[in-house]
Order: sequence, then structure tokens, then C-alpha cells
Amino acid sequence: FMLQLPAAAAIRLGPTWKTIVVLYVGTVPFFMSTLQEYHTGVLSTSFNMFVGVTEAQFVLMALQLCPVIFGHEWADGDALDLVKDKLPAVASTAAFANIQQIYPNGLDLKEVVVWVCAIYTVVVVIQTMHAILVSYSSKDSLMLKREEAGQKELGMGALMKHMALIIAQVILGIAQLLSPNVPAPGQVRIAASGMGILFAWQTADLIINHMSKQKVTVQLAAYVPVILATTNEYTNWMDVKGAHSLALIWLIAGYSAYVSSVIREIAAYIGIPVFTVHKGKDL
Repeated sequence: FMLQLPAAAAIRLGPTWKTIVVLYVGTVPFFMSTLQEYHTGVLSTSFNMFVGVTEAQFVLMALQLCPVIFGHEWADGDALDLVKDKLPAVASTAAFANIQQIYPNGLDLKEVVVWVCAIYTVVVVIQTMHAILVSYSSKDSLMLKREEAGQKELGMGALMKHMALIIAQVILGIAQLLSPNVPAPGQVRIAASGMGILFAWQTADLIINHMSKQKVTVQLAAYVPVILATTNEYTNWMDVKGAHSLALIWLIAGYSAYVSSVIREIAAYIGIPVFTVHKGKDL
């Protein structure tokens, strides 16, 4: 989320559901590419060189460059006026003239950016699901079962279960920003950072289980603090900022312990000592 947060700030959407769309334009494609690798053994970072996890990062970087090129209030105006003012070469084309005829009252720039991000994310999901389903229906899927399956949980039922993990995260994010006690603009960063660690934790587990050919586990230790902090926005049983701060501390500590345990397991398997200090012979 370290790349998504500045991108959302660059559009100045504030604490709304639209911010979630921008936040997940990078994370959902990353999760989907990892999911494809788990189910097919193939990691696709791009489809047709236009849509994919790599291009999603380019979209986020472009959003962060816009305030530098067009000014900090670039997203507050009309999309067509911005093109005419900053990109006269594009504004002189016939295609642009046709767009002006379709939208004589102009286009809200923020709405355009949000819809582009939303459509882009949906296209990535569709492309990835199609690739997985094609793999399952082809003869190559038999090779996956022999060479890649191991103890993996594969098939349509497992695919739907794994998709539910990222859908649950998106729902939690939207619930946070649609609550009656939505965090203040500055506090949204705390909540979003917690969502970022939740995403990283669950996605890391998907990657590790792909490498070790094991079943994907639901990281309840990551979901519970986010669910509690989100529920608190509706029940208001404690300070919203305090709840999200406690959740973030929990998530940082838990994810650190998870990563440490994974490193220790891998190091023990290949016989490399880590997190240890050995005395020298002269001591």
C-alpha cells in the first residue's frame, strides 16, 4: 500500500469508497497474478502488454506524477478542460471533438480517474480468471496435478474460496470508509496501512503455500484486528483512531512474527543458520 496511498492522496478523494478503488488498483492485480501462479504454475505479470500487475503499477506511478505536471489541484476540475489546457495536441484531434459532443457539460476528472481504475481492476480479474479456467480445461492441467499440486487445494471450489479472501478485504475497506464514524483524513492512513498489512500477510501466505505446495490458510490473526477496528466504527465503543492504531500495532507485530517464522523454516530446511550469533574461536 506504500505506492497506493500516495496515488490516492494525489487525487484528493478523501475518505470515500472511491479511495478504495484507487488503493486496490495495484493490490488486486498482484493478488490475482499470485492466484494464477498457485492454480496453474504459471506467473503472468501482463496480458497483451497492456493489462496486468506490472501495468497497474505504471497507473499508480502516473497518478503520482500528475500533481507534479498539472499542479496539486489537477483532479478538482473538468477532464476535458485539463486536456485542452495542458495537452493541446490531443485536444485538436477528431477523437477529442467527438468526446466533447458526447459530454457537452464536461467530465468530472475525479470520476474519470476512479472509473478508469475500477474498469482496469475488473479487466485484470476477468483476464486472470479466464487464464485459470483455460488451464483447468486443458490437458496441461494434468501436468499441474502431477508436478505442481502436492498438497495444494485446487479446483473450482478452491478457486472460489481463494477469491473470497480478496473480496473480503475489499468489503472491509469499503465498510471502513462508508461508516458513520469514518476516520478523519489523516487517520485514514492508519486504517489503510492496516489494510495493507492484511493484504500483504494473506498474499504472502498464498505465495509461500504455492512454493511449498500446501493448502492456503486463512490468516485469521490478520483479519480479526481489521474486523474489530471496522466494527468499532459502527458501534463506537472506543475512539476510532485508537482502535485502528491498536489494530495496526497488532498487525505489525503479527506479520513480523509470521515473516520471521517463514524465514526460520526455510533456513532450517536448507541448513542455513539465521537470527543466531556464534562466538568466534578466540572468545
